[in-house]
Amino acid sequence: MEMLLLLLVLLPGSLAVPEDLTGKAFSFPYSSSFGSVNITSDQRNSLKNFTLCFQYQPSAGSINPLFSLYPTNGSCSFSLSRNYDRQYRLYVCGNTLSFCCSSVFQDFPGWVRVCVTWDSRTRVAQLWENGKGSVRKGLDRPIWLLEEGTPNVVLNSGSSPFQISDINLWDRELPPWEIMAHGTGNVLSWESVWYTTRGATLLESKR
Repeated sequence: MEMLLLLLVLLPGSLAVPEDLTGKAFSFPYSSSFGSVNITSDQRNSLKNFTLCFQYQPSAGSINPLFSLYPTNGSCSFSLSRNYDRQYRLYVCGNTLSFCCSSVFQDFPGWVRVCVTWDSRTRVAQLWENGKGSVRKGLDRPIWLLEEGTPNVVLNSGSSPFQISDINLWDRELPPWEIMAHGTGNVLSWESVWYTTRGATLLESKR
């Protein structure tokens, strides 16, 4: 297996220029070793509304979290996890929305594509898995987001190994036909990624 990047030290790695990661994936293969990736944008955006899509390859255990999105520096975060009970849980600034249930729960699932949409005006989120949308769920309390800033996505190792790839972020809620189109994000694009790595993280060919 061709290994493109292996970092097993606590010193962060970084790129001075964005890299096209088409055909590549970040892997967290070690259950007992911590690893993380920080993906940033080189532009300032307002992410009151957003869509974040990615592909991941899980094992049967829980993955907590799949990603954390910080819409701006200093803002509260959005995090998504998939757990032993087959539920996805979206944590929105300290609040939880649960989406039951993942159709994929085995050690050989292949790649799973997930999209999360958020509308700040209505405080409503929706989760998509392999082209199928969940019921739309909302919060009954307001949340606070900064008006504009530099978003970043954080990937952390979880309690079971997994791989993640094709992360794209838009500054709006995509309609279903655009979600199905597998386009590239206008805020973060997998074809031009600024990232830093830390700990037990592999960047390797997607397979």
